[in-house]
Amino acid sequence: MRVLVCMWYDEEIREYADIFRKVNERYCDENGYDFFYCNKIYTNKPASYNKIFMFKELLEKGEYDYYMWIDADAHINLLDRRLEYYIQECESKDFIWSGDITPNINCGVFFIKNTEYSKLFLNIWCIENKTSNEDWWEQGVLTCMWVANDMDIKQHSHCYRYGILQHFENHWDNFVFHMAGTSKNDRIRYAHSLKV
Repeated sequence: MRVLVCMWYDEEIREYADIFRKVNERYCDENGYDFFYCNKIYTNKPASYNKIFMFKELLEKGEYDYYMWIDADAHINLLDRRLEYYIQECESKDFIWSGDITPNINCGVFFIKNTEYSKLFLNIWCIENKTSNEDWWEQGVLTCMWVANDMDIKQHSHCYRYGILQHFENHWDNFVFHMAGTSKNDRIRYAHSLKV
């Protein structure tokens, strides 16, 4: 199984994102996964939309079976936990999502299987305008699509409950620590405390 771990971020958040990136790269090096970082600007939509366009491009190249997304304010905590642990029980699904502390999906960590369905869904996701919350950007759009079950997305997905793929508090046994909802200064302070 070929898996590519991916991050996208721009200059605005490099001060902490570069450090989180080093942690995630180390995880990939130690476990034999490829890592991909991108800062290409694909759209004039809010920055987080760029990952969707990035994945459209990566899936068209078709070099990997799965792609894992991790936000720039997140890092892998369990360096000896393999990605297959999360993929193997839902290999029939095109998307593997993480639940949020709300009843919604949180886009901080997810997997995409390289399938024609995934490509079609990404094409719709990046242009869809209906949203559950404009401040949530692409996550608000995904939430709307999920609730409406657009393109039968629920049948094509597995969603882990919050706390399995990611957690917003830094516990030693959480796979990914995601600093969702924290300030830039808090992220910088925490990042500089990491040993990388």
